[in-house]
Amino acid sequence: MASNFYRAKDKPKYILGHSLELGFVALGLVAVLLLRYSYTQVNKKRDREGVGIHTEAEMSDMGDKAPTF
Repeated sequence: MASNFYRAKDKPKYILGHSLELGFVALGLVAVLLLRYSYTQVNKKRDREGVGIHTEAEMSDMGDKAPTF
């Protein structure tokens, strides 16, 4: 894709290429912040709910739905 971002006709400043790359970096940072926030919320919910009255067998049967997963 870089050959389409950094075109010969745009040199020497390559404004299009640099702008697109900065946009991708900014989008990645936003994604990291959103994921961190959502993971924090999920972990707080799991901490509040706890394991409850589930046995180890029930927890195993729940798979990735188990509160301790």
